[in-house]
This record gives sequence, C-alpha cells and structure tokens, in this order.
Amino acid sequence: IASANANGRVIVENGNFVTTDATIFQSNGGTVIINGGSYKAEPYQGTYYTLNLVDGVANAAIEVSGGKFYMYDPAQSKTEPNGPVSFLMDGYKSEPDDPNNPIWYEVTRE
Repeated sequence: IASANANGRVIVENGNFVTTDATIFQSNGGTVIINGGSYKAEPYQGTYYTLNLVDGVANAAIEVSGGKFYMYDPAQSKTEPNGPVSFLMDGYKSEPDDPNNPIWYEVTRE
C-alpha cells in the first residue's frame, strides 16, 4: 500500500488497512512509523509480509509502538533474510490474542 523511499517518512497514527497483497508498508531507504491501527495482508508463499524492509537497502527502518496485526507478529517478523527481527520500539511488547492459536497480535507499552 505504501513505501517510505530514501530519507522519506510514513507516519501512521490510526486506521484500518486491509490488502489482498502481501505487504501493507515497506521501507525502501526511509522510515515507517506505526503508532496504531489494524493491519491485515495476505500471505505470500506462506509468509505474511505485512511490514517489510526492502532487502539490501541502506537506512531502511520500521518502528512500531502500537496497532493490531493479523497473523503477523512485529516483534518476530519473518520478512528479513537474516532471520526474525523485531520492529518494536523500546518499551513496547507484542501479545497474541490467543497464545495457543494466535490470530491477532497487539502492540502496547510494556
């Protein structure tokens, strides 16, 4: 849906974002800041790329301090080639709605 290109910023305060694509926000050298809202994307080859850093691009960043994410844990994002990474800001946590069968993950202050 949106991309933060070189030195750009996308700041999301709230909203309901749904797409039939795999990615809602990506960083392509800029910064995506998510403070709230809900996010639902479709998987691509079994992986949810709801938030994604463009591989090999310098200065790409995603910072999450709020929101609800469908089938996607921004504290353990599997979208990056070097293994799971956390997009959470310091002092925030991500919790599943059901630890045994998580559908939604909500980011709140610790």
